[in-house]
Order: sequence, then structure tokens, then C-alpha cells
Amino acid sequence: MESKWYDIIGYEGLYQISDEKLVRSLDRVINGRKFSGKMLSGPNLSKDVKAIKLSKDGNRKTFSLNELFELRCKDDVKTKVKRSVKIKCVDDGNIFSSETEAAKYYGMHVSSVSDCIHDGKHHCGHAFERL
Repeated sequence: MESKWYDIIGYEGLYQISDEKLVRSLDRVINGRKFSGKMLSGPNLSKDVKAIKLSKDGNRKTFSLNELFELRCKDDVKTKVKRSVKIKCVDDGNIFSSETEAAKYYGMHVSSVSDCIHDGKHHCGHAFERL
């Protein structure tokens, strides 16, 4: 069965993610120079979490593969508005704009925050949830 590809919200026309969590860049022309699209990969943040760097307008941002999968446009509900992915620490009520921001604040690894959200467990005395 062939993978289905979705635009990543905020990066439409630049990057896509498949339903199998594969990320690719699309063909593009920048300053008259043609760049061919390719499959992207990044370092492992943990056994199950990869980091992917995306660029837009000269700005580079790192996402976990799970964050990118949540920022996909589904075919039936295409939208140009970037969905906010907020993370809340259940224990103290702090709200963060990403798993990375939460991890930096608490001095944890991003994969630990991601695992807490996914598994609903505590890590270092903290539990997290997506808003």
C-alpha cells in the first residue's frame, strides 16, 4: 500500500509528512536555483523519537517527529492556520509552546517529555499533557 502524504501546517509547499511518519522536502526554486526534494532524517532523541530540522524564510526550527505528525493537514480539512501545540505540566500548571521548551525548563530530555505525554506517566516528578 502506498503512503499518503500531507502538507505540514506552516510549511505548505516546502515539506510533507506521510502517514508512516516519513518526512520529505519538496522540489523548489530559490533565487533562480533549483533544489530537488529529498527524504529527511535526523538524529534520535531517544529510541522512539527523531529530531527533524525544517527551514522557512531563513529560519531553522527543530521538531520531534511526533510534533510534525500533529502539524499535518488532512486532505478533508485543509487549513492554513497553524495549530498551536501547547504542553502543560500537570503538577504545577506551567504551559509551554513545545516539548522542547518544557524539557529545557525542567532540565529534562525532550524524549522524556514526549514519553510522559504518550504514556501518561510521571518523570522526575512531572507529568505532561497536550492542550
